[in-house]
Amino acid sequence: MIEEARTGASLSGSSSTLVVMFAASGFSGLVYETLWAQYLRMLVGSAAVAQSLVLAVFLGGMGLGAWWVSRRTDGWGNLLRRYAWAEAALGILAFVFHPVFMVTSGLLFDRVIPSTDSAVVTQVAPWALAVLLVLGQSVLLGMTFPLMTGAMARRRPAEPGASVAVLYFANTLGGAVGVLSAGFLLVGMVGLPGTMLFGGAINLVVARMAWRYSTHADAPGAPPPEAPGLTTDTTRPRLRRSVPVGLLVAVATFTGLASLAYEIVWIRMLSMLLGSTTHAFELMLSAFLIGLAFGGLWIRSRIDELKDPATSLGLIQVLMGLLAVATLPLYVRLFGVMQSLTSSLEQSVDGYQLFNLASYGMALTVMLPATLLAGMTLPLVTVLLMRSGWGERAIGRAYSFNTVGAVVGALVAIHLGLPLLGLKWTLGTAALLDIAVGTAVLLAATTGVSQIRWGVASVALCAATVAVLSVSWLDPLLLASGVFSRGVDLAETSRREVVAHGDGPTASVALVRDPQGVLTLRTNGKPSASVAAGEASHATSDETVSTLLGVLPLALKPEARSAANVGLGSGLTTHVLLGSPTIDQVTTIEIEPMVVAAAPGFLPRNRRALSDPRSRIVRDDARRFFARSGPPFDIIVTQPSNSWVDGAASLYSLEFYRAAARRLADDGVFVQWVELIGADPRVVTSILGAMASVFPHFAVYSGTGGDMLVAASLSAPLPVPDEATLALPKLTEDLRAVDILNEQDLAIRFTGDETVFRPAIDLVAAPVNSEFRPFVEQSAAQANFVGASAEELLHLYLQPLPVMELLGLTRRAWTHSEVTTTPAFFYTSRTHTAQEFRDQVAALQDTTAEAERTLATLRGDAWSLRHECSIAPSEAEALSALYAIGIAVIADLTPVELERIWTGLESLSCVEELDDVGRQWLALLQAVGRRDRQTILEHVPSLLDDANLTQARARYLLFAGMTAELGSGRPEAALALWNRERGRLYRQVRPPFFFRHLAEVAASLAPRGSTPN
Repeated sequence: MIEEARTGASLSGSSSTLVVMFAASGFSGLVYETLWAQYLRMLVGSAAVAQSLVLAVFLGGMGLGAWWVSRRTDGWGNLLRRYAWAEAALGILAFVFHPVFMVTSGLLFDRVIPSTDSAVVTQVAPWALAVLLVLGQSVLLGMTFPLMTGAMARRRPAEPGASVAVLYFANTLGGAVGVLSAGFLLVGMVGLPGTMLFGGAINLVVARMAWRYSTHADAPGAPPPEAPGLTTDTTRPRLRRSVPVGLLVAVATFTGLASLAYEIVWIRMLSMLLGSTTHAFELMLSAFLIGLAFGGLWIRSRIDELKDPATSLGLIQVLMGLLAVATLPLYVRLFGVMQSLTSSLEQSVDGYQLFNLASYGMALTVMLPATLLAGMTLPLVTVLLMRSGWGERAIGRAYSFNTVGAVVGALVAIHLGLPLLGLKWTLGTAALLDIAVGTAVLLAATTGVSQIRWGVASVALCAATVAVLSVSWLDPLLLASGVFSRGVDLAETSRREVVAHGDGPTASVALVRDPQGVLTLRTNGKPSASVAAGEASHATSDETVSTLLGVLPLALKPEARSAANVGLGSGLTTHVLLGSPTIDQVTTIEIEPMVVAAAPGFLPRNRRALSDPRSRIVRDDARRFFARSGPPFDIIVTQPSNSWVDGAASLYSLEFYRAAARRLADDGVFVQWVELIGADPRVVTSILGAMASVFPHFAVYSGTGGDMLVAASLSAPLPVPDEATLALPKLTEDLRAVDILNEQDLAIRFTGDETVFRPAIDLVAAPVNSEFRPFVEQSAAQANFVGASAEELLHLYLQPLPVMELLGLTRRAWTHSEVTTTPAFFYTSRTHTAQEFRDQVAALQDTTAEAERTLATLRGDAWSLRHECSIAPSEAEALSALYAIGIAVIADLTPVELERIWTGLESLSCVEELDDVGRQWLALLQAVGRRDRQTILEHVPSLLDDANLTQARARYLLFAGMTAELGSGRPEAALALWNRERGRLYRQVRPPFFFRHLAEVAASLAPRGSTPN
């Protein structure tokens, strides 16, 4: 007896340690769930699909584990030792998970799927592998709860409910912290494999501690202790009230079903409020778990003292359903809060952290009231089942029924509820289920008048709930407002019109028309595609990009016969691709059926995508589609959502590019859209680095100035776009709609090839974006919030010299510049200025009064120079005017046009009177205009030695000299020039990116060992 007393005291002192251990176990468990969603996305497709699969297998496996344990705990004496074994097994499986995944997924995608034409195999095999990879750990995780809770209940036989509640709280709270730690810290630091090892290490530590404390547990084979109201006699189940055991099992099941349905709906709703970023999803999941955890904590100190726990359970279920419905009007009010928040927060890293904190607060505001109650139900059901005569078995069985219900709830909500009922009625149906289940418990737990009262009250509450749901609605305009973006005006939003709306399995989609007639496809509130219609006077930037994504690969491979387009969007890219008479089929891969359903709203702009017999729309994930066997494509175009959207970054990853390359013909063309506005150079070069790792040759075009179109090839450098393709009748019509009227309008968008951009990738030195090291997914949301831009990656191309031509990367076959001015591409405004100036100089030869009047209305350097010459300006003033003219026109006019300009200006008296330095400058500018590298290099050294040289002109000379040296095949000379002059020109400031970029280009081409200072 003395020894038993000592053992009991020791166990009591270790209770808090066991609670901490179980919190750590919950931490690692939700780390695994977060990681599994990202791993399995590589097998089964989109983030939403992977999350639903992981949720189902995760919960289903835990249910199996809990059920298996529940059938054996009565005969086990040392539950803590078995718990230690389960934790150790979890740790070991975590340590081998990544290598096993790499081997099995490699076999699947490299051998099994490419070797079969069976649609069943290609569809089922990835799902089967996904289930097998995570099922074992999920079962083990399910075993831990009844084992640890049973061990705690044996130590505290008078408080079985408190044991269940406190451990439920600790485990769930640990999970909430684990979600945030994995998403915001660990994955960014050590990637998916490193985070998986971290979780495994936690399990092994917990296993070691549990084994240590298991020496104080009951001896193996000893029966569990009796407790008041609890019996181990399983042949005579009894309840203090008349609630049948079967009803309690139903409560455990249906409360899990309803709770997961709430979670799915709330996460979708909050995605449209907070933004569909990866971090937003993690915040929402953590908020849901926080509610469950603190619900368990609240009930802990009360559960064993309740005189009528069955009635309490029924009331909690009813109230939970009512609070779930109450989240709808509360949620709508939060849109105004978010608008105020985004307009007031500073666009900075600190502002982004505050935004995440406020987003967490909003998620808690929506989820906390109902989830607090949900967190009370499982402990209550467990205690009632324990008192019914199930004993310790009740812990595992209640947990398993609850998780089975959760699996069903998640799958039904995603695949049936949202598409068929929509957000409001999916939530409402789950709420009515909670009210009905709660009412059944109340009716079973009461008799007589009380029973009648509860029945009448329940009918009234259900009727009131249906009435509220019928008269209140989630305004699609509000949901599609994109209020999480800065500058959204909800008052302006109300003037729009919803053309179509639907809640799909991966996103909520709306087609919205604004007062100007622009149609915009919005996915979870984010604009995804737009087309000008009605009174809109100009094509949208989205139209320009979508059109170029179709035209560019056709111009680079005019003989193409097959094409694949990832992402339907407005359908315009598919429409344009089908404008080529050589194309036999265009396969469009779109994962969200609601996007396809909304596509007819864009007619007639996308008519070929919807009606041409050569168009084939496939609902699938792009990576999984490309993994299948099939004929190669001559063209693959991919236009995923912005990189900050949850799941989109996987379509900018190394693994995706490898999958696409397997289905690209050897001489095929791959084209990818990459955003620049809302991204930073590290995000963009991480994407380019992933693409460059797969495609040795690529060329970059600017779509609208705020983005890139990257064309890539596996076998050979990309050619100059074919002029004849651009002149095809159907393509000409499509191009005219976006102000692209001739080959020059496409040619001026060329910004460089791999020779130019590989050095930029090395200069920025961002990690290559990979599924296993998801740098873009971790960084893009913050870059978007702070208003970052990666436009500096194009600054080399935007310098006032014909950079690409001097480098020998492009050619101009025309003698007269005719670039079309369009608001969709800012660069055309500079070209328009140069062309206008060209026309001014031509008018200088005309001395008629009409020409004089025309010139008087123009405010250009040509007229200014002529006017200054008439009043005898100084040589410095004349040189300044010539220099200003040169940097304004040389990059955008042809050598023939520039020669005429200089001829016209040379006749002016002030130009004729320039000194030697002035004449050298004129000769240099003329040489740059002729693209005459040798003459440029003859003048640069002497002009750099001019004592009166300004910093701006010195930098121009340095840039011209380096570019000419590179174009002449002397990169080491360009690098030497940079190393010599940098100290003088940038002694106290960091050189701009374009100069460092050019120096890096030189270093990449120079003999090994040559580096820029």
